Amino acid sequence: MPEPQIIVLDRHPLFSQGLCAALSAEDLGCTEASSFDHLVALLDGGSKPDLVLSDLWQSGPSNTVCHNYLRINCLRSRFPKQRLAIVSEIDEPAVVRSCVALGVSGCLLKSQTAVQMAKAVRTVLAGRTYVPPGYEAEIQSGRILPFADRLRCLTGQESRVLMLICDGLFNQQIADALGLTEATVKAHVSKVLRKLSVPNRTNAVVMIGRLAEGVLQDQSAVRLQA
Repeated sequence: MPEPQIIVLDRHPLFSQGLCAALSAEDLGCTEASSFDHLVALLDGGSKPDLVLSDLWQSGPSNTVCHNYLRINCLRSRFPKQRLAIVSEIDEPAVVRSCVALGVSGCLLKSQTAVQMAKAVRTVLAGRTYVPPGYEAEIQSGRILPFADRLRCLTGQESRVLMLICDGLFNQQIADALGLTEATVKAHVSKVLRKLSVPNRTNAVVMIGRLAEGVLQDQSAVRLQA
């Protein structure tokens, strides 16, 4: 039986190389993706890994949190059959809950040992959801994050548009970045707002940020003026 194939994406090349080496030692074949766009290109090009293992981080620009969840959503929308797991130094229960609500198959911690990570990866490859020990209640409590459920209704292209909205880009700038017409972008923006049940772009950005805190329980959780 051929060894499982995994694509690893991490912002730190040294960690990515180390993780690939550790998993390869456990008979888990690894390929590194240098960026999110590179990962998408690999999957669009016909690569069919058994698992995508992606970094999740909160350092850097204030919109990084938004991008994390939209990257997850973009991958889940464009490649619905692709198994996706997150590996991160963030050990907040709310983050685990939000990621699982968005459809990831596993949440690994960078503080885990190589053996623990390999075991977690095999759990996901076996078709089960993995969370670190002590976090089981986050996926067994039955708590649902309504906004996460609405976010999953976005298509991959709509998620990319929303990423650029989070960057503060206007419609024409988004059109230039994605190679679309401004009219097409306006249509995407309207669909995004409708699917998220928010009145404007500002509310959409803030609600995604709140998702990181795991506090959104209903649409009324955030009320901002444009």
